[in-house]
Amino acid sequence: MTNLKKLFPAIADAKILALPGRDYAFRAVIPKAIWVQVLTGLAEEQTWSNFKDEAAARKADTGREYVDKLQAVWWEMLQLQERESDRL
Repeated sequence: MTNLKKLFPAIADAKILALPGRDYAFRAVIPKAIWVQVLTGLAEEQTWSNFKDEAAARKADTGREYVDKLQAVWWEMLQLQERESDRL
């Protein structure tokens, strides 16, 4: 959230809720119209064509564990996609 606040001053004062024991331990409270602006800005700045390659290239910044977790999610989603394809 710190990085988003630096990029998008409109959310600098966003309230962060700490919710221990919940599925998401932290939540940001941001008006929908402002959140739409943030998402639009993020989409407009995206320049990479392959997410996995981009994540791997940034592992020095994000850490190997983070990249490994992204790969694990990708693998699980691929397996789900293949099971769905088998049903068609």
